[in-house]
Amino acid sequence: MGQSENRRLFGDVRARALHPNYQMLRDSPYHGSARKLMENLYDRMGDPDGNFVQEFQTHGFHSRLFELGCFAYLDSVGYAIDRTKSQPDFLASKDGIAVALEATAANPTEGQSKDIAASRMKPWTQEEAIANVGREFPRRMLSVLTKKLEKRYDLLPHCHGKPLVFAVAPFFEPGAVFHVDVALAPCLFRGLQSDANQEAIQPLFSVPGSEAISAVLFCNQFTVSRFLRLASSGSIKKGAGTRSGFAYTSGANGQSTFAEYEFDLSNETGPGEDWAQGVTLFHNPNATTKLQHGVLPCTSEFKVSGRHLVREVHAFHPLTMTMVMVG
Repeated sequence: MGQSENRRLFGDVRARALHPNYQMLRDSPYHGSARKLMENLYDRMGDPDGNFVQEFQTHGFHSRLFELGCFAYLDSVGYAIDRTKSQPDFLASKDGIAVALEATAANPTEGQSKDIAASRMKPWTQEEAIANVGREFPRRMLSVLTKKLEKRYDLLPHCHGKPLVFAVAPFFEPGAVFHVDVALAPCLFRGLQSDANQEAIQPLFSVPGSEAISAVLFCNQFTVSRFLRLASSGSIKKGAGTRSGFAYTSGANGQSTFAEYEFDLSNETGPGEDWAQGVTLFHNPNATTKLQHGVLPCTSEFKVSGRHLVREVHAFHPLTMTMVMVG
């Protein structure tokens, strides 16, 4: 059922303080297709709590955008999505298999209304960058994941027996989306902290009660640019722009290759993009209910094998992404 005009994502809800990144998206002459896709997804996803639009336009823009991306991700692979329960965000089912998924994001300590556009990144020395990965990133990501663990979604009757997955994204400062998936591993698994971790942390999967979590899904690429590319798929002319970054590519004998990439946005020179691309699953070795292989599509996953943490790469897995439009 369609939403009334004043409940559209880009409709007028008379908000007093619009989020600057929302305003840029709303007013951009280049993002019409992205806005149309977002409206369509929102219309199908629904808003059980009735506050999605207001938060999307104001203090919760990035968190709500990530939630919309999670819906698009589940919907794109054919899951039937139940939103009739207030918690967790999604109950997804397909072919007799059901998954409970809660979406969350690490947001700025100064308030979610802060502009975190990548253009506002401050220049860092190598030492500052290492310190951020070793201290600020784990602190912020563990904080939001621990708060979700304390909600005890596993005790809800409609979650009983289903794999419980926490989907998380880094939106806590300008450029936070450039933190790659492997940076989350020490936050989850015991024994992976390095000297760069200045503060002692207790990995999430060793916290009492964490056996209720089947896996953590990490994606730093459910951003406006992905909505734009997927909304414009097939219509972007060759030479209109590029997307570039660093990625793993799967190879023979389970080996993967790490390399820099750059592709034309027309996709004539690169792999086709979908919602599962760039998604990483971290499987909890202590989970009471395991998330079986293939239940949630991804291009990378971490699993404990014996005494080792092993990464598996499926096809093309971008770790970071920068999009440049020509003109």
